[in-house]
Amino acid sequence: MMCDELNEEAAFVPTAPAMTRRSLLVASGLTMGLAAFGLGAFARPGVAVAAGTYLRPCGNVPISDSWQGHKNRIPPSGEPGTDYSVGRGTPVLAATDGVIVDRKDTTSTATGRYLALRASDGNYIRYLHLDSSAVSVGTSVTRGQVIAYSGASGFGSDNGYGAHVHVSLWIGGTPNQLGYPNTVDFENYVGAGGPGIPATGSAFGPTAIIDPSDRVSLYSIRTDGNLWGASQAAAGAGLSPWQKLGGDIGTLRGRPSVLRLSNQTLAVYARTTAGTIVGSNQAAPGGAFTSWTTIGSGGNGIIGDPATVQFQNGAIGIYAVTDAGSVAGVAQTSVGSAFGGWTTIGNSSMPLLGTPALVHFADNRIALFARSSTSEVFASAQTSSGSTFSAWSALGTGGAGVSTDPAVINDGDRLTVFAGAGTTVSSVSQAAPGTPFGSWVNLGSGPVSIGAATPTVLKTGATYSVYCLGSDGTVWGSTVPSIPAPAGWGQIGSGAALMTALASVRTSAGLNAVYGTTTAGAVVGSGQSVPGGAFSPWATM
Repeated sequence: MMCDELNEEAAFVPTAPAMTRRSLLVASGLTMGLAAFGLGAFARPGVAVAAGTYLRPCGNVPISDSWQGHKNRIPPSGEPGTDYSVGRGTPVLAATDGVIVDRKDTTSTATGRYLALRASDGNYIRYLHLDSSAVSVGTSVTRGQVIAYSGASGFGSDNGYGAHVHVSLWIGGTPNQLGYPNTVDFENYVGAGGPGIPATGSAFGPTAIIDPSDRVSLYSIRTDGNLWGASQAAAGAGLSPWQKLGGDIGTLRGRPSVLRLSNQTLAVYARTTAGTIVGSNQAAPGGAFTSWTTIGSGGNGIIGDPATVQFQNGAIGIYAVTDAGSVAGVAQTSVGSAFGGWTTIGNSSMPLLGTPALVHFADNRIALFARSSTSEVFASAQTSSGSTFSAWSALGTGGAGVSTDPAVINDGDRLTVFAGAGTTVSSVSQAAPGTPFGSWVNLGSGPVSIGAATPTVLKTGATYSVYCLGSDGTVWGSTVPSIPAPAGWGQIGSGAALMTALASVRTSAGLNAVYGTTTAGAVVGSGQSVPGGAFSPWATM
């Protein structure tokens, strides 16, 4: 269920392997160390505009839906704000000095429990869907003080949503004076960093890739607005020290898309605070990355992370959601050529949100899948290689209630789509390549809600392994049939509380590894030592 307040409120650079401190994966007789390197925390980059000094409610954590995303819904949110994805019970910090002027302690209506802060600068801030408040009306609070604890309350339940904090901001007046819909983007008033968030942290859990030799590489954008990477020099080796890639750009945000090209070089694409997509690539396998360059023309207004593909002729295509609620795309005409102009992909009757999932078919066609403002998954596809895209349409039947971006498995051109759905995960499949999608299936959940962050899915032989973030920071996995049905959930890893959507890889020996970011800001990994076996405790990367 979507948050709608309704007026209530390093490239792969071979180097000598680092010392392995803990062995978590065994592949082809070698031990793959998810080694603890003691390297900086991972956190969301600040958006330092004007003289922004406000703190995010829970530090630099992922944004599950932006203020613009709330505005783009049909109908628009009655109280547009920013949704911060955190586990239940995370301390919520005061954005600035001020006085608590309103508090609601019941779960009724769309807002659930909330707290309102009248800032000393005259602005007004509301924190929605709380588990509990820590201060009373009339209390003077200071910037960074714990004022509440995050939850998922709303619609008369403690589990009305996936766990998150919604923050709404009005400038120079109260919502009663200005109108509940007349908020501004809280992120535009945030200062860089926050309490306990190191300046060298990274934005989201890393992007993870694995090469044909089973060498794993991790990539993440840090709070300095730059891309950093760490890689194995050989399968089973420890990760190299993290390195800055592509030079000092300082404006990157979100999760990067990394392509291993047909010549075994890497190309990386990411969005910037200016709403553009930039790219950097290697000239030779294992080589240094080029300086960042803007991709295409007319590409301002990008608000989602990119999805990328290399076509059979070697050209690259890039797709991302815009602030107009559409998906835009840009492509090269041949390998190494310049990118053209960004164009709208398909026509959609509903605004599209988040990061699209991309499928590349054997005949070189592509299909795109995105979450809509109506909490459904919409799809658009080419009818032949290089053709225009079809109109966007809802996928399958009974698919309302989706709360995350989709993840897609391409199994011999037969597609299966997964997405968080409130407190659970849902899935929909084709019976055979090219056939219509059927009905969405609820895959159940473990002891906690698992529908707040986009799942990561691996093809594991004749089955699929699905990994999801729980509302309390635990990670859960389920191995389901290729036409998914509920199969039970088990906890993945132990010893850490995570806060981001996950990344995963699978070795040629059939070993799975999962990566994420902890609430303390560290990138961690957990993996199997035998195919189908238990996962190790979480270890810092």
